[in-house]
Amino acid sequence: MADKPMRCPTPVCTGWISFVKDEDGDFWGCGECGEVWFEQDDLNDAIKEIISTYEYRKPCYQKSGKNWVAAPLKKEPEDYEELVENEDYPDDDDEEEELGFYCCPTWGCFGMVVWCDDGGNPEEDDSGWYCDHCGDSWPTNEKFFKQIAKIIKRGPHRTALYEQTDEGWQPLGEPDDWERVVTKNEEPLKEEGGELF
Repeated sequence: MADKPMRCPTPVCTGWISFVKDEDGDFWGCGECGEVWFEQDDLNDAIKEIISTYEYRKPCYQKSGKNWVAAPLKKEPEDYEELVENEDYPDDDDEEEELGFYCCPTWGCFGMVVWCDDGGNPEEDDSGWYCDHCGDSWPTNEKFFKQIAKIIKRGPHRTALYEQTDEGWQPLGEPDDWERVVTKNEEPLKEEGGELF
């Protein structure tokens, strides 16, 4: 792709993307919404999707070989930015629903665990599963699911919270009296760091 700036293919974004050379890996990035693409195919897919969803987006791009590149600015609709600003925002609920909220698998904790892309700290790039109550964390699904298996083995009453599937453990929700059950049965056995001994 040429260095010529191109309209960002992210919904609702009226920004521009440019190719950025970086020692940690080159990428295409938008300075307005912050979206990045590390692979040309991913950028092509994003453009293909946006122009199939919104017809007025198509004049912003043209094919060069198998890749999409910026079309001349004069082809862009006069009311382009107004049209884009009225697009539907991406549905982030789908990702949240897929990842789910889990009852914390730390012994003695009745908090909830959710996946955070920044580990709850925007100053650090530290993704993982984090509990809003005890603060325990697991950096990968593998470690998180392993902890769930360990706590179920230790306390069978926890089987009501999780279901094992081909994709790993899935949440079943939080019983209304869960805090009371945990406080009564588990508090003396809680150890630091979410590990069961």
